[in-house]
Amino acid sequence: MADLAVDSYIIFTCHYFNENWELCTQVLGFEEMRESHRADNIQDSLINIIGTWNLTGKVIGISHDNAANITNAARNSQERDIYSSPCAAHTLQLSINKGLENRMCSNLLKLASDKVAAFRHSPKRTNALENKISELGQKNCALYRDVQLNGILVWIC
Repeated sequence: MADLAVDSYIIFTCHYFNENWELCTQVLGFEEMRESHRADNIQDSLINIIGTWNLTGKVIGISHDNAANITNAARNSQERDIYSSPCAAHTLQLSINKGLENRMCSNLLKLASDKVAAFRHSPKRTNALENKISELGQKNCALYRDVQLNGILVWIC
């Protein structure tokens, strides 16, 4: 029986516009990576999936995470006319994570999280806060706290 915690997979998706200019997404392939995650092995999988779907010469761009092996695989594929670009959302998330490592930032987030937790766990405090906000004529808003899920910062209200 395979241990999913140590198995490694790669997935290829295709994004395109249909005849009505609606954005569509199709999973082209999902396979276990039994070989080393070197660029040449990933490149072989990429070329294979492009060929399997008869997309040779039709792919105009590849968006990928910022890992060097995937970047090199995309750039060195046989499809030399393909535009290779790191995913903007992944790059932004890496930047945010780096900023959150700053001690001042992490201390402020911890302080804010503790304050939010104090209100969220006490209906009496929450009511007092809502009354004070209303008394000041301010718009009431929800309190949020951050949670780390797989390295992604998520805000929960």
